[in-house]
Amino acid sequence: MSLETTTRMLAPFLDRMSDEELDAIPYGVVQLDSQGRVLSFNLAEAYELGWADERPIGRDFFHDVAPSAFGAEVFERHVA
Repeated sequence: MSLETTTRMLAPFLDRMSDEELDAIPYGVVQLDSQGRVLSFNLAEAYELGWADERPIGRDFFHDVAPSAFGAEVFERHVA
């Protein structure tokens, strides 16, 4: 299954999950809007990226949270 298909399947569920429910997922979960801003960010991802003290909701994922030379290019390929 492609990343795009998985993303489209999971997005409606993420929208309805509380922070506590997201934090119960044992792997990193990040949901971005069409501009690359963080909508959801669970605890596993927070620890992985060094954001355990603060959730970067509303921040630019590729600029502020996890800067990467190719991050924005990857994101653009998976946004409809």
